[in-house]
Amino acid sequence: QGVIMARSVYSDIAFCHAMVNRNLFKKSVYKKYLEYTNKAFKYLFTPHLVIYLDATPAYSMKKIKERNVPHEVNSPILTEDFLSKISEGYDKKILPKLEPLSEIMVLDADNLPDYDLLVEEMEKIDFNPFRDTLLRDEKFADWRLTHERQWASYRIWCDLDPSHFWTCNDPQGHVEIRDIQLTVEEFTTCRDYRVRKEQYYYDKRFAHGKDGMKGAIKRLFHI
Repeated sequence: QGVIMARSVYSDIAFCHAMVNRNLFKKSVYKKYLEYTNKAFKYLFTPHLVIYLDATPAYSMKKIKERNVPHEVNSPILTEDFLSKISEGYDKKILPKLEPLSEIMVLDADNLPDYDLLVEEMEKIDFNPFRDTLLRDEKFADWRLTHERQWASYRIWCDLDPSHFWTCNDPQGHVEIRDIQLTVEEFTTCRDYRVRKEQYYYDKRFAHGKDGMKGAIKRLFHI
């Protein structure tokens, strides 16, 4: 059926681009961050369709004030200059990376088209990964798995316990860049959460066996 996301992992790059330009962390940290993301993105399927709302910093500031979320309105970081760097991150770092593999629709956030017209434009797109029988088009190349065993392998990989990924650390990066290394307190907090996560976790597959969502809420609030 597909998945719709308001923001994806790729958006993270735009925010980091803005943060390093505002000297919120070092360029060496940003460089190592890009190394990590480039490795990780090799294992991700790029979206079939990316709808990018192109908003000016002034328009974004207006929406922030209208939404009136305290930590956003009172933030010393969320300025028009910072928002312009986020926009620059999308334009220079994210969209060029996705354009060869995904369909891109850029919309003016201040002048959005009629919803029905937008749906019509989306329906015109052929999302078949094999639409070019000679495979000259790179669009949707990630999705060209031709055998059920390939899909099964990806399902198994995605369903692995997250603890397996704790073995995939980068000792060199931790030694060279202390900024990305967890403090003892942070590590202890993460470890304790992982040990206790079952008491907060609700899984609909085992709703009856774990007394459902009501039980998860009770455990969360120690009722």
